Amino acid sequence: MHERHRNRGVGVTHQLGVLTPEVGVLSETFVEWDCNQLLPDRTAVVADPPPLGETVLGEPAWKIAGPLLEVSPAAGDPPPTPEAHDAVERFLRDHEVQVLLVQYLDLADR
Repeated sequence: MHERHRNRGVGVTHQLGVLTPEVGVLSETFVEWDCNQLLPDRTAVVADPPPLGETVLGEPAWKIAGPLLEVSPAAGDPPPTPEAHDAVERFLRDHEVQVLLVQYLDLADR
């Protein structure tokens, strides 16, 4: 698991969280819009890509403008570990996320 931050200025809080399986899928421009345009500079993104996901096997078609926590894909795509749950919770808390937008119900279930 790795986390990337971008400094967008002092006092900026990230109030929206977007949970999505992958970041950068070519056909998912609606996900890109939610992550980068819905609340610019106030959105933190969590991605949990499958081991054979489009962006795991190739280059992403687009990037995230703000903070991103990306779970490392695991063979067989098992449910997230307690450590992964803790990391996501800490990331969302650190970025003061107040509202979550979940792309795809199967990710919400995880």
